[in-house]
Amino acid sequence: MASSPDDDAAALELVRAGVAGAVGGDADEGLGAFLSDQTLRRYLVANEGDTAKAAAQLTGSWRWRVKVQPQRIACELCSRDPMSHSLRPVGFDAQGRLLMYTCFATAHDRFDPHKSVAHLTRVLEDAQVLLDADGSRAAKWVLFIDFHGYSMRDSDPRAANNFVWLLQHYPERLGLAVIYNSGILFDGLWRGLRRILNPVTVSKVSFISSMDTPDANVLAMGSEMVAWLKAEVATNRTTEGRRARWWETHDAYGLPKSHDARGVASFVHDAKAYDSFEHYAIERFVDAHAHLPDPAVLQLRCI
Repeated sequence: MASSPDDDAAALELVRAGVAGAVGGDADEGLGAFLSDQTLRRYLVANEGDTAKAAAQLTGSWRWRVKVQPQRIACELCSRDPMSHSLRPVGFDAQGRLLMYTCFATAHDRFDPHKSVAHLTRVLEDAQVLLDADGSRAAKWVLFIDFHGYSMRDSDPRAANNFVWLLQHYPERLGLAVIYNSGILFDGLWRGLRRILNPVTVSKVSFISSMDTPDANVLAMGSEMVAWLKAEVATNRTTEGRRARWWETHDAYGLPKSHDARGVASFVHDAKAYDSFEHYAIERFVDAHAHLPDPAVLQLRCI
């Protein structure tokens, strides 16, 4: 039976009080803003309505946020070379979820698991801010992981464990994870991941080997997003694509590229959405091999 509004409000207050009591003297003025009804509900859902467990998880997330300051993290590698990692937001799908795309072949300095999780943290943090700023959209995201270029060095279990650990601080955000063309190298790591992921999260993972897949989860992303993904995965399987700077819209001859790797048109031309990721707007990023921008500005950018 569905809970009444009074029951819902009571549960939220129990969680809020539980966190406040646990944090105690460690609280600051940011705690109240963090404990929004929306956030409390996500943690409650993740813990199947158990207010004590939700409060405990939220307390852990708050302490992590105070210590790590995820909104201030800068990707050290990408500050030096924007091609180090390729995970970035590329637009909203037909369900209103923010899709983030990455390809192993186009992430040229990806093997340090600690620096990779720093990059991932900043991407997820910025995505969360954007999702919470617009109540008309779904409050979830989609991760599309293109395994082209995946190698044994990418099978480091530390990277996978870091990813799973990080998800606990962003519960009920994942709407879908698409694993594209993973191959047999990923099989062993996936078997290990399945054992530590909860069944609900596992159910949100789709494995596909072609963008012409009949997979209902992929088709639900909508024609605009599917068309962009088809073009992107095809581009990244060419020599030029693997080396290309995805933020550049024109080729070496000054002609517009047929595919805009920054994202779907509806996202790129939406100032409120795309421009909110200022540190991802690489057309304004100073080439690391030319002269560096002011260090204070550089530290705010994680590509």
